[in-house]
Amino acid sequence: MQYPIPPNETERLQALEELGQLDSPAEERFDRLTRLARDHFDVPYSMVTMLDKDRQWIKSCQGTTVSESPREISFCNYAIMQEELFTIPDMRKDPRFVQHPLVTGPEEIRFYAGIPVHTACGHRIGTLCILDDQPRQLTSAQGQAMRDFGALVESELQRQRLAQSEEALIRALGKEKARNAIDEETRMWNREHILKVLESEQHFQGQQGQALALAWLSLDPPANCDKNSWNQVSQRIRRAVRPLDSVGRTGSRDFLLILPNAVKDEMGNIARRILRTVATPTDKAAVGSLFWPTWLGLTTVIPGEQPEAALARASAALDRARSAEPFSYALAETNLVHGVSLEEALQEA
Repeated sequence: MQYPIPPNETERLQALEELGQLDSPAEERFDRLTRLARDHFDVPYSMVTMLDKDRQWIKSCQGTTVSESPREISFCNYAIMQEELFTIPDMRKDPRFVQHPLVTGPEEIRFYAGIPVHTACGHRIGTLCILDDQPRQLTSAQGQAMRDFGALVESELQRQRLAQSEEALIRALGKEKARNAIDEETRMWNREHILKVLESEQHFQGQQGQALALAWLSLDPPANCDKNSWNQVSQRIRRAVRPLDSVGRTGSRDFLLILPNAVKDEMGNIARRILRTVATPTDKAAVGSLFWPTWLGLTTVIPGEQPEAALARASAALDRARSAEPFSYALAETNLVHGVSLEEALQEA
């Protein structure tokens, strides 16, 4: 399909690349905004999108688990051509979109509204957008709300919130390899790359003299758990951690949480907050299918120690938590486990 291309496309793509958000893990700071937008406008879909050379990278989305799509089918191509809010009240009455695959396909999209989001230098790199399967018109107040949501997305884009180690890893991997570093079901780092984040965080810990902690989170999902359920649960995990924490999926039901600036005296409060958030569905109708038993093992990381030692302690703490009732946590002492290999530590939980 034909779509418009901005006259400053080369500069725009360079600004997008420098932003460092392409192929990065999903983040609660953006998920929070798309949830609010979806609920505020009462629509089935809301997204934060970024338009790369030939694809649309979806940084955050509600209503679908898709992480990217071909740029040629993105309505956001039209939104970034102007500074103001772009709307399509009824796709079936607009000759540009009446044969669009998202209009004629099972999604049956009828309405779109997108507000461009900018880098600090003013390049329009993507949108905050909402979509509906019913035609509609936005009121003046709703139009202003879209602008406000877009401004909030820009504020997050322009604020430095990714951990240093995550930024370093994204730069080192490059675009293509970074795409393969993300777990498809949860939009988090996969096992291999969350361990690389851990190694980097330990390096920064040594340089800056800051406290570092690990949390090993394990859930017990039903046998018929699908991708949408994992997507909802992963959003809860992201809500449970702080902006500078890193999260990765280390197994089918296990997650590793890397917690900078978390000292031992605070670990109990951190554990309770994580368990409470992960174990509480935001959708009350989903309690039956998404109220999964959850356990947590925590440990502080000793400066200069090997990652295997810290992981082994977190794994041992998780075993202790599992021996108690569901929704339990345990905190490992620094000398709890010695001499366990990295692979053995990962397999213990």
